[in-house]
Amino acid sequence: MRNPTDLRRLSRESIPPPPRVRSRKMARFWWGHQWSIIIAVSIGLLALAYLGFRSYYLQHPTAGPHGPTDLLYYSLQLVPMNSGAMEHSVPWQLEAARLLLPVVATYAVVAAAIVLFASQLQRLRLLGLKDHLVICGLGSRGTLLAIRFRSLGYPTVAIESDPHSPSLDESRDAGVIVLGGNAADAACLRRAGVSRAACLIALDGSDGENANVAINARPLCSHRRQRPLTCVINITEPRLYEVMRSQQFRDDAWPGMRLDLFNTAEVAARELLDEYPLPSDRPPCLVVVGLGELGTGVLLRAARDWTPQCRRTGARMLAYVVDPEASKIWSRLCMAYPRLGDVCDAFPRAEDGRVLDSELGDIGGDSLIAQDPDVAFVCGEDDTASVVAALGLSAALRGASARVVVAVARHSGLATLVSSSAGETLTAPLIEFPFHDRTCTPARVLGGTHETLARAIHGDYVREQVTSGETQQTNPSLVAWEELPQRLQDANRAQADDIGFKLSAIGCGLEALTDWDADLFAFAPDQIDRLAVLEHERWLEDHQASGWRYAPGAKSAEQKTHPSLVPWGELSEAEREKDRDVARLLPTLLARAGLQVARLEPRSRTVTRR
Repeated sequence: MRNPTDLRRLSRESIPPPPRVRSRKMARFWWGHQWSIIIAVSIGLLALAYLGFRSYYLQHPTAGPHGPTDLLYYSLQLVPMNSGAMEHSVPWQLEAARLLLPVVATYAVVAAAIVLFASQLQRLRLLGLKDHLVICGLGSRGTLLAIRFRSLGYPTVAIESDPHSPSLDESRDAGVIVLGGNAADAACLRRAGVSRAACLIALDGSDGENANVAINARPLCSHRRQRPLTCVINITEPRLYEVMRSQQFRDDAWPGMRLDLFNTAEVAARELLDEYPLPSDRPPCLVVVGLGELGTGVLLRAARDWTPQCRRTGARMLAYVVDPEASKIWSRLCMAYPRLGDVCDAFPRAEDGRVLDSELGDIGGDSLIAQDPDVAFVCGEDDTASVVAALGLSAALRGASARVVVAVARHSGLATLVSSSAGETLTAPLIEFPFHDRTCTPARVLGGTHETLARAIHGDYVREQVTSGETQQTNPSLVAWEELPQRLQDANRAQADDIGFKLSAIGCGLEALTDWDADLFAFAPDQIDRLAVLEHERWLEDHQASGWRYAPGAKSAEQKTHPSLVPWGELSEAEREKDRDVARLLPTLLARAGLQVARLEPRSRTVTRR
């Protein structure tokens, strides 16, 4: 059985259509209409039986007179097979009825038992699941994700509180086990087998509902030490997102659980800028229409990516933002992210994106934009309104060579259709970006902060080893993350999970990244040494638990021997320096995952690793 936490294949696997959709639809039609069909067939067979008995006794009058009530009684007795045994050959009507009526009656009894005991049967089916995936809520994102996981072969259970949700049939057609109930209820999570699951995902509820899912699942998996439950919840409110992010790596906050936060806007912004990148060799210029969650995410991500270049050259990027409250939102962002105003020159324009048209000649002209924008992103709250705004923007960018990318929730082809219909009236064709389709994939949802840190740790290890002269022949671990064995992936994840413990031991913690110079954070020398000791102790415990032992000489993966499996005091200075380098690199790794180091008040209690 495939484990959903193994992401080695997910980023490379395409999303095929759900398996056996046609056969499942036929089965759903049958179960929805079977009783009408059974009743109709039974009446038809009883009529055949009646005619057959009548014909038989007419052909054999010596058998005695038989009235209509007698014939009907004999026909009904065919169901329990108490009649129909005749001395002479029988008519075809009676032959068909005495063979088929017991079959239909038996099927009806079995079907009734299945209906009566459906909940018990589903409970038995759930009891047999292990390392499965539980999705809370079958809204647009939950349904899309459940179907995609199931289409890749992963056992998937969905919890949905609305018995009339239109997504129920679609999910069941894909092979998803659907459980009715409130996903934030501990009893419902217990029935879904969360204590044995590999992943728990809540994307479609409100922030409070999603947080309650994680809180109520926590006691169900507190016993899981070796393989914690991966819990992914969607949080959209910025302040709550920042608070919960700072708690992600607290060792005592989520025992038995690896909490990851998912933010559709943040992931979509990253995907947008990866697919339509801004130039890195000169100050970029972009237009953002709509400063909702996605538009704000695109603006912040672009500015953060440009920060290293701005730090080196002093050149600032240009951003033209259109929103009814553009100035207020820009001021609020500058207060929350102090480096934003140093990195980006913004020109807010208080306009509703839907009224952009060719009269807005400032955009693309010398009076407002001194250079053609590299790309324009339209990020409205409504798909149709976004397409209308993109049409106006494309017409307004006279003489500009910018690409106009319109973000919509799901692929519908509306932008492509409108773009082709508008023809030559558009300066540039509209490019549709369905952000739910792009972000609600197994690899994206499970590739959260923990996974990002684990990948970054492995990437830096590979660069360090290659720099020191190692090759794949001398060190088989020097491969891409997707090719890394599961044991080594888990080892990197364990190192990422331990970051919160190590930081708390030196009086530091984690918080959401607001200082874009946080990668320049430097620990004091004594803190570096303390972090290095703790990292070596964690590494030592991990290897010993996996069966490795000390042996002098070169490391042997076949025999599981390593010369550094000794206490810190017995390590060579060169090996100690490797652990110190890991500690020095920590602020950079955290910044890549959207986190930064925070100095806390000294603790009076002793911190121990669980």
